[in-house]
Amino acid sequence: RLSQEEPSCGEGSMMACNNAVGKVAWPFVSWSKKLALALLLARPCISSSALRETQHQKQSQCLRWFRNSTRRLAMSDRSMLGSETEAACLRILSEASGVAHNASGEHDEHGGETGEHAEHAEHAEHWTPKDRQVACMLLGSVSFVMALLYLVNWNDDDIRRYTWKVISMTISIFLAVLLFGGFNQLVLNFFPPEHHMSESMKVILSIVQVFHCLVYVVALQLTIAIISGGMFEKEDVDIDELHWVINNPLAKDHDSLVTPDKLRTIRHPEGLRSNMTDDFGMEVPVQKVAVEYNRRDRRMKCYARLLAHMAGFAAINAGATMQQLKIFHHWACLFIPIVIVLSINMIVFKLFEILRHLSKEHSQRELEFGREWPKHKRAKMMNEEVFEAENEMCCLSVSFLFIQVVRFLLTGNLPNAEGVEPGTPQHSAGNIIALYAIAVYFAFLACIMVIVKAQLAAQSEEHDEEEEEEEETFLQRVVIIGVNSTSMSFAWGTLWATRWLAIAIPAFDMPSIMGRVCVALILSAISCAAVFCLDFVDDMHRGSEDSKAGAKAIQIMVSALAILIGFSWEHTFDGGVHAVAHATPYPETVKFFMGIIIAGVMIPMWRRHILTKEVALEHRKQEYEEEQAKHLS
Repeated sequence: RLSQEEPSCGEGSMMACNNAVGKVAWPFVSWSKKLALALLLARPCISSSALRETQHQKQSQCLRWFRNSTRRLAMSDRSMLGSETEAACLRILSEASGVAHNASGEHDEHGGETGEHAEHAEHAEHWTPKDRQVACMLLGSVSFVMALLYLVNWNDDDIRRYTWKVISMTISIFLAVLLFGGFNQLVLNFFPPEHHMSESMKVILSIVQVFHCLVYVVALQLTIAIISGGMFEKEDVDIDELHWVINNPLAKDHDSLVTPDKLRTIRHPEGLRSNMTDDFGMEVPVQKVAVEYNRRDRRMKCYARLLAHMAGFAAINAGATMQQLKIFHHWACLFIPIVIVLSINMIVFKLFEILRHLSKEHSQRELEFGREWPKHKRAKMMNEEVFEAENEMCCLSVSFLFIQVVRFLLTGNLPNAEGVEPGTPQHSAGNIIALYAIAVYFAFLACIMVIVKAQLAAQSEEHDEEEEEEEETFLQRVVIIGVNSTSMSFAWGTLWATRWLAIAIPAFDMPSIMGRVCVALILSAISCAAVFCLDFVDDMHRGSEDSKAGAKAIQIMVSALAILIGFSWEHTFDGGVHAVAHATPYPETVKFFMGIIIAGVMIPMWRRHILTKEVALEHRKQEYEEEQAKHLS
C-alpha cells in the first residue's frame, strides 16, 4: 500500500503523503516511531535535496527496511519490533526529519494538527527587498503626512506660513519641471542624441533653447497682463469693490458670495464683519472683502510663479547646453553662458517694461479725464507681480549655472543640463565637505547682503516718505538678483553635496528612487529644524532696532530652505515620472501626457486650497506689522 502512494509523495503532494503515513505507520505502537516515519515519508523530496549523498543512502536503506517491516506486520509478523535495526533506522530518520521540521510542524498520532513549529515558521516568513522598500515607503508616507498636519496646524502663525510656503513652492517646482520636461522633449526630438551630435548642431541647439526660454518669458508677461487687467482690458471693473462673503473655514461654501436674499439677514451691514442667518436659522460669520481683487491676485501669483519657474528651468537648460560647447570648456569661460542668457532675458524684460510704461501713461491720461480710473491700480498690480516673477526666474538660472561651475572646479567633470554627471562617480570626502562649505558661505553672504540692503532702504525711506513709489531701477534689480541668487546657490550646493554623500554611502543605493526619497526626507527634516531655529531667533529679536533687517534676512533664508526642499522632492518626483514613463513603449509621449494630466489636476487644487492659505497668512502678517507700527508711532 505504501508503494502505491509513493509516486504522489515523490511529486511533492503533501496531502497524499500524509494519508499514506497515517495508514502505514499505524501498526507501530510507539508514538515517537510513528512520528519519525511520518516525517520522512511525508518529505522524501525535501530530504533528498537538502542532505548529502551519504545521508540520503542511509535514509533509503531505512525506508526500504520500514517497507519490508510493513509487509511483515500485515502478515502478523512482529519480530522486527524493538530490534536494534529498528532503533537505528528511527534515529536516522528522526535526524533527517529535523531538516524540514520547521517548515511543516508536528503531527499528532492521528496525523493531524499544526503545532507551534508551524506558527513559528509563519512568523518567520521571508520578506523580499521589494517588500521592505514598500514597507518603508508606506511607513514614511504616513509619518510624513502626519508631520505636515502638525505643521500646518501649529500654534505659531510664522510656522504655519512657512509650511504652506514650502508646500506651495514644492508643488510649483514639480509642476514646472514636469511641464517643461515634456515640452523640451518635443524640441529635442528634432535633434539627434547628444553623443551623436556635432559641434555645429550643439550651437544650433543652444540657440533654439534660448528661444524656447523666451517663449515662457513672453507667456509670463502676457498672462499677468491679461489676468491683472493692466493691459488688453476694455471694461471698467472696480477691483476694490467690497462684497459680503461667508467667513467659515470649516464650511464647504467658505469664501463664497452671500446670495442677495441673505443680505437682509446680516446683523450689522454697515460693518466689515458680522453674522447672517442661514436657511436653518443658524448664525454664520460673514465679512466684506474685495472679491475681484483677491481672485486676480491669487491667479496672478499662481501662473506667475509657475511660468517663472518654467522660464527659469528653460534658462538653465539653455545656459547648461552652452556650457557643453568646446569653446567654453575652460573654467573661466563657463561664466560666459551665464552672462549671455541673463543679458538676453534682461533685454526682453526691458522691452516689456517699456510697453507697461506706455500702458501706464495711457491709463494716467484717461484718469485725468475721469475715465477708467481703476485701471491705474491694475497696472500697478501687474508691474509688481511681473517684477517679482522676472527676478525669481533670473535667480533660479544664475544660481544653478554658477553651482555647475563650482562642481566642475571641484571634480573636473562638467554636469549636463539636468545637473547629472556622466555615470555615477564616487566623490572624495574633501570634495563633499568643500561643496557644503561653499553652500554655507553663500547662505552667510546672502544674510549679510539682505541686512545691508534693508538698512539702506530704511535710510532712504526716512528721506523719501512723501515721494510716490516708483519702479525699481536697474541697479536695484541687480542687487535683488544678487541677493536671491546667493540664497538659491546655498540650496543648490546643499542639494548636490547631499547627493554626493548619499552616493558614497551604499545603503542609499543611489540613484534609485528609494535613495532619492531618503535624501529628500533627510533634507526636509533638517530644513524643518532649521526653520524652527530661525523662527526662534526672529521671535527673540522682535521689537529691537534691527529687527526689520533681521526679519528680512530670516525670510530669505526660509525661502532658500523652501527651495531646497522643493528641489530635493523635484528630483524624486522627476525620477518617479521617468521610471513610469520608461516602462512603456513610448516613454517621451507618456511623459508629456502625464505632465499635462497631472498639471490639469493639481493646478486648480494648488491655487484654491494651498496658495490661498499662503497668501492669506502673508496678508495677515503684513496687517499685523502695520498695526504694530501704528501702535509704536
